[in-house]
Amino acid sequence: MLVKALEISELKLQEPFPFFIKGKKIFTYYADFTYYDHKLGRRVIEDVKSVITQKDHIYRLKKKIIEAEY
Repeated sequence: MLVKALEISELKLQEPFPFFIKGKKIFTYYADFTYYDHKLGRRVIEDVKSVITQKDHIYRLKKKIIEAEY
């Protein structure tokens, strides 16, 4: 609905964000949704995770790494 209302554009599902150290791929993080928000004037990356996943130490570490990189 937001795309049709022209509030957002470039909507992508499960967009990959690879993470490399010294040219070696360590892991790929997949964001649930990415899009360009015209009201904010910037790209938005959204992730929807269950409470159980949010508490997972590996998920939390990957999230911090990706936030720092991107």
